[in-house]
Amino acid sequence: IEGEHTSPFFVYLPYNTPHSPMQVPDRWWNKFKNKEIAQEHSKKKNEKIDHTRAALAMCENIDWNVGRLLSKLRELRLEKNTIVVYFSDNGPNGSRWNDGLRGRKGSTDEGGVRSPLVISWPGVIKAGTV
Repeated sequence: IEGEHTSPFFVYLPYNTPHSPMQVPDRWWNKFKNKEIAQEHSKKKNEKIDHTRAALAMCENIDWNVGRLLSKLRELRLEKNTIVVYFSDNGPNGSRWNDGLRGRKGSTDEGGVRSPLVISWPGVIKAGTV
């Protein structure tokens, strides 16, 4: 990103997703390891709370790193000429909370396929557009 840019360029930046095996840097694990989980699966006995905590810590790590990327684009004055597409692959697996949606990962029901997609293109797509 910091190189010379005389023509458009493409960057694909995949992060370590919150999937097994759970590999969480200590910085993020320590933030979540003792947190109470307020939104739990309806079958609490099936939910592995530390696994959920690790997934949340991994999401926090991704969020922090996306922020670093966006800050770098601003610093290099590339933000207004850059399309950022942020998306996820599927709903939760196993016995994790999914806001009461039917289905899970691997299912064609909404709980298995609903996932976020956010596009940022300053000056072209108005912020907050749905």
